[in-house]
Amino acid sequence: MIRDLRVRVFNHINSLRLSYFDKTPVGTSTTRTINDIEKVNEIFTQGIINIIADVLTVVAVLGIMFYSSWRLTLIVLSTFPFLVLASYVFKEKVKVSFQRVRNEITKMNAFLQERISGMRTVQIFNAEKQEMEKFKKINRDYTQANLDSILYYAVFYPVVEIIAAIALGLVVWYGAGQALEGKVTLGILIAFPIYLSMLTRPIRVLADKFNTLQMGLVAAQRVFDLLDTKDQVEPSGQLRPKSFQGEVIFDHVWFAYHQDEHVLKDVSLQIKSSETLAIVGSTGSGKTTIISLLNRFYDVNKGAIWWIRLTLKTMNCLPIAIILLWCCRMYFCFRVV
Repeated sequence: MIRDLRVRVFNHINSLRLSYFDKTPVGTSTTRTINDIEKVNEIFTQGIINIIADVLTVVAVLGIMFYSSWRLTLIVLSTFPFLVLASYVFKEKVKVSFQRVRNEITKMNAFLQERISGMRTVQIFNAEKQEMEKFKKINRDYTQANLDSILYYAVFYPVVEIIAAIALGLVVWYGAGQALEGKVTLGILIAFPIYLSMLTRPIRVLADKFNTLQMGLVAAQRVFDLLDTKDQVEPSGQLRPKSFQGEVIFDHVWFAYHQDEHVLKDVSLQIKSSETLAIVGSTGSGKTTIISLLNRFYDVNKGAIWWIRLTLKTMNCLPIAIILLWCCRMYFCFRVV
C-alpha cells in the first residue's frame, strides 16, 4: 500500500502544471514523497497493531476486574474521566506541535535543496555566512517544535501516574473496609493493585503511541492535500495528428504568472507553415513565456492560441470539392424545373 501511495504521489506531481513548481520548492515535494509517506508507513508498522493489542488488554483486564468485584472496579473507574480528559488535551496539543514539526522539516528540506543546488551562486556572492545564519534559524525553529512536543509528554506522564495513584489509594481505602466487613476477600484486595497496574500500563503505552499515530496522521493529511491539488492541464481537444503542419495564431493573448501582473498584453501574431519567426527582446519581455504557452505549460488568461492545419493535400482537394458541390446544386435545380 505504501509503495502504491508513493507511486501515485509521484505520478500526480508529474501531471501538475509548471505554475505549481514555480510557487512550490522542490524540497517540499521531496518531503511529501519520501518523509511524509514514511511516517504514514509507521502508522501500520508501529501504531495500529500495538494500539489494537493494548485496547484488547484493557478490555480483558476490565472484564476480570468486574468479575472479581464490581464495586472496586467502579471505584477505579471513577478516576477515569480525568484520565480521558487529560488524554484528550494531550492529543490535541501534540497534534498541533507535530504539525509544526512537519512544517519545519519541510522548510529545512526546501532550504537545503535550494542552497545545495544553487551553491555556485552562494559562493560567487560570498554569502556563506548569511546562508548559515538562515539555516541556524530554521534548525532552531525545528528544534523548538520538537521540544514543545516533548514538553507535553513530560506533563502528561506525571498526570497519568497521579491519577493511577489516586485510584490505588481509593481501592485500598474502600477495599480495606469491605475486607473487614467480609464483603471482599483478602486475595481480591491484593489482586486489584495488580489489575490497576495492568490497566494503566496499556493506557500509558497508548498515549506513547499517540506520538507515532499523530505524526502519521499529520503526514497523511499533507500527502492527501497534495493529491487533492487540482492544478493540472485538462486535455479537452480531440485532434491527435501524427505530424504537425500548419499555421500557429496567437489571437489577442493575455497572460500573467501572478494574477494582474501581466507579462503578455494583447499579443497577436501568426506563424505560417514552414516559416521561421525570430523573437527578440530584453530579459523579462516574454520570449520564454511565448514558447511556454505554445507548449501549453501554462494556460492563457485571455485570448486564444490556434493551430490551423492546412496541408497541400487539403488545398488540392478544396477546388474539386467546390466544383462537385456546384454540380450537385445545378443538378437539383434542373431536376426541380
